[in-house]
Amino acid sequence: DDERAEVGAGGRVAHVDVVLQQRIDARHLVKIAARDAGKRALQPVELVEGELTEYLQQQREAFDVIVSADTLVYFGDLQDFAVAAAGALRPGGRVIFTLEESKDDDGDDFTLRPHGRYNHRRTYVERVMAGAGLRAAIGSAELRMEAGAPVDGLVVHATKPGGDDHA
Repeated sequence: DDERAEVGAGGRVAHVDVVLQQRIDARHLVKIAARDAGKRALQPVELVEGELTEYLQQQREAFDVIVSADTLVYFGDLQDFAVAAAGALRPGGRVIFTLEESKDDDGDDFTLRPHGRYNHRRTYVERVMAGAGLRAAIGSAELRMEAGAPVDGLVVHATKPGGDDHA
């Protein structure tokens, strides 16, 4: 069986194994989401409340797959996350996550927006994933509708070399 980590803030993922608690005090929401995720789980899960990157740094080659939907939009610099995820993956493992895409001409790698989430440049994400030793394939997606307009995003699928490499 594959070992996986599904990481998120609140109920954005079906089974919350690791919950994000960074920059905002969401302890109450996190506890509710973790409790509800445990009730919905089809298999036993370990629910961990803590900071995402720190948790991954403690998990050496523990996971085959790490999935994070609509969580890393609350991170500006992704370098620490990428390195931690690479270390937590087994050879041939994958990390899959979404980001809001920056299309501004300001040249910044990532930008904090008024809504409290970061937008990231595709070239920056490619560079960070490569720097962590991960091979990334990045696609475009409409993540959701917000205020009647689509939110342009990136879906990142990065693989750690080694293993079977069935990326």
